[in-house]
Amino acid sequence: MDQLVVHVTSRAVGKRSSRRLRRQGWIPGVVYGKDMETFPVAIQEREMTRLIAQGALRGRLIELRLEGDGDQNGVVALVQEIQRHPITGAIIHVDFHRVSMEEEVEIDVPVVVTGEDQLQHDWAIIQHQLRSVTVRCRAAEVPDHLEADVSGLEFGDQLTVAELKVPEGVRVMTDPHEVVLTVVSGRSVTPEEAPEEDQPAEKAPPSTP
Repeated sequence: MDQLVVHVTSRAVGKRSSRRLRRQGWIPGVVYGKDMETFPVAIQEREMTRLIAQGALRGRLIELRLEGDGDQNGVVALVQEIQRHPITGAIIHVDFHRVSMEEEVEIDVPVVVTGEDQLQHDWAIIQHQLRSVTVRCRAAEVPDHLEADVSGLEFGDQLTVAELKVPEGVRVMTDPHEVVLTVVSGRSVTPEEAPEEDQPAEKAPPSTP
């Protein structure tokens, strides 16, 4: 899976420094991990908003690049925890957990539907129940997505987690019996196709005496 890239800057520690950063549109945070010293960083609010929109809170891998390091590769991490203001809900602190590319991670990956052009009926519609599933594997082997092949499915057919295409070395942690999608009919009945209603029998005019 491609990593999200974000630039961070080192910061001074302390409550006064953190308050000043927040007023300037930055969020204080820390980066920590195995066999490394914890170091304080700051990330711009708009960058944190972008990361969240792109799945950072769902386990997406992030490459943190420290300002001043040029274009060198940074630290690969996960968002471990965010703290929010109890009243406004604004993010006031973020913890990044560094991971090794050889380390196993548990992460959400999106489900991509394939084979729609081979469905048995042109008016079939895919009804999604799951848009992503949780997998566990080495950080270096996290797939961009898992495929849900719907070719040959008919109305009423369902595709479960167990039927997803999973690369070697990747274990799916989501319940294998959980339904990913269902094929339903999107064809609406037009007035011309509606069945004719039984017409009442025409009555003969009353006979005259």
